[in-house]
Amino acid sequence: MFNIQAVIKEHVAENKRESLWSYLEERPNYLMLDKNENHHPMDEDLFEAFRASLKPEHLCNYPVLNNLYKKIAKLVGVEERNIYLGSGSDLAIKALFDACLREGDHVVLHNPCYFMFENYAKYAGVSISSTPVTEDWKPDVAAIIDAVKENTKLVVVEDPSGFVGTRLSYSQMHDLAEELYNKGVLLLIDEAYLYVEEKQSANLDILQKFPNVILAQTLSKAHGLAGARVGFLIGETELIGHISNVRPLYEISALSAWAAEWQLDHPEVLERFQEKMRQTKTYMKEALTERGQTFKDTHGNFMLVQFAGYDSKEIEQLFQEQGVLIRRPFEQSNLKGWLRVTISQFEHCEKFISALDIVVDKLNFKKI
Repeated sequence: MFNIQAVIKEHVAENKRESLWSYLEERPNYLMLDKNENHHPMDEDLFEAFRASLKPEHLCNYPVLNNLYKKIAKLVGVEERNIYLGSGSDLAIKALFDACLREGDHVVLHNPCYFMFENYAKYAGVSISSTPVTEDWKPDVAAIIDAVKENTKLVVVEDPSGFVGTRLSYSQMHDLAEELYNKGVLLLIDEAYLYVEEKQSANLDILQKFPNVILAQTLSKAHGLAGARVGFLIGETELIGHISNVRPLYEISALSAWAAEWQLDHPEVLERFQEKMRQTKTYMKEALTERGQTFKDTHGNFMLVQFAGYDSKEIEQLFQEQGVLIRRPFEQSNLKGWLRVTISQFEHCEKFISALDIVVDKLNFKKI
């Protein structure tokens, strides 16, 4: 007799994810400041130019990705064979896990970090150690090194962090890479938020010194192509070659490839985004300071706002009642009471501040 449970991998059956259908149905009805998407609209002149560039073959033909590989290599400052292209850095990273991790291996993460790192590790049947961030919210390099075991295959560090927006110094990252190189351990540096502030990665120099280092980048955040799903790994030639062996027939679609090519041919899109981000962060800082609200800026396209002493689910629900989705406040002891909010266009920031005023009034009323 057929038994579904008998054909599903144990690690997959045990892993619990949020309901796909109810989540997709609800989210577009809100101001979405919870996922760090780039909600700064492309300027009309640039969007019209992009739309005019589209051709029927971007939909009906299979993708030819040679030009995109060349342009990404030029963006990063490496050779094409140092690049592995994926459907978002998410699936590029999955290819790394698929190519390198065996059942019984061990992975070291920091907490908090992108939840799919843990999921991909579970799917691969490997054990996981998670090290808390330090009091200044940075990955704890000493704790990470201490967590490395005989069977550790991979360490993952976000730079900047996608949750609290902090970065390790160059010397800290260099020393971590060197220590792991000497131990025979891969170091994946996730740079999803790099281009919010920067034009190039300082970690590229570390990669060129230590072949155990792999960088993950994306065009989803600062470049505004989250819907196109274009990301990539950067690494030593032989390592990237092995990872490419597990690639799908086509890494991304022809339409996504053209969107990425066009974007990279128009660097002014990124430049305008970076300027808009500086402006809207300035507005948010001034508005929060005026209200006496404790906050922290980050190296990402988001800020952190403090609601100490309140139930995190209540804060999330109060903002949702005002039509605003936020990343629920953290539960880790040294992060408790802080919530993450995506910095979007001015109109969205104004709506968040209006919602904030109502939420604070409701919380103050409850105290009376």
